[in-house]
Amino acid sequence: MFFNALLTLNENTNDPLVFSKKQGAAVLVSSSEVRMLTMVAHTVSIGTHVHDGLNYIEAMLTQQLTAAIGKDVDGADFDEYMIHHNKTLFKPDFAPVRRLP
Repeated sequence: MFFNALLTLNENTNDPLVFSKKQGAAVLVSSSEVRMLTMVAHTVSIGTHVHDGLNYIEAMLTQQLTAAIGKDVDGADFDEYMIHHNKTLFKPDFAPVRRLP
């Protein structure tokens, strides 16, 4: 994907000056402006792909956790789980103290 972005960047910046039509008028655009806009477009595309990938992974993990446990887990369930296991792991003198903000 990155290699294709570099090829597109090189293709778009071969000419030192490019004519563009904005609202019916011809506008002269420098190659550095074309390079910058192309880089911004590729950065947005990469960000979108990363966002979609992370959402997919999160949905997959949520689905697997729900299938393993048999229910959706929320913050209260996790808090109850940690309190129970902290009681079994630590002696009362060494138990973690929960500090609320």
